[in-house]
Amino acid sequence: MKITIIFIISTIIFCFRANADAPQIILRDGKYAYDVEQNLYWKRCSFGQVWLDNTCKGQIKKLTISDAIVVASKMSKIDGRNWRLPTRDELQGIIDIKTDYPQVDNEIFPNTYPGPYWTSSKNYFDEERSWTVNFFTGQFFSRFLNTQVHAVRFVTDKN
Repeated sequence: MKITIIFIISTIIFCFRANADAPQIILRDGKYAYDVEQNLYWKRCSFGQVWLDNTCKGQIKKLTISDAIVVASKMSKIDGRNWRLPTRDELQGIIDIKTDYPQVDNEIFPNTYPGPYWTSSKNYFDEERSWTVNFFTGQFFSRFLNTQVHAVRFVTDKN
């Protein structure tokens, strides 16, 4: 049943793809959100928060890049999914500049930290820095060292 619904939604997306202003479709399913456009499953809560009573509760835990990679590996072993840091383009894909701060759909990603989140995208000119996406401004930067701590939202491919 879920596969049929996803197929129908995907077909609709392709039919209306010519419209540049078409909104991104993200399906909510408890603590996960399925991004139809990017074909990804997102954790709806930032790392450190828990999904409880249909929202994200608790304090986020900021991590370094290396710590985030270790946490993603441990989470993958627990539930069999291949959790990882999103790329800059993937994380930037959930920015919603039409909303107030934080610039993300709060119904899909409640209680998102309005600041920088790590991505897996490295700075081409300085391997000690990676890109972040800032949910306060909606912009991306590569000014932070990988040893600094920032918020993290994990993602996995649909496979």
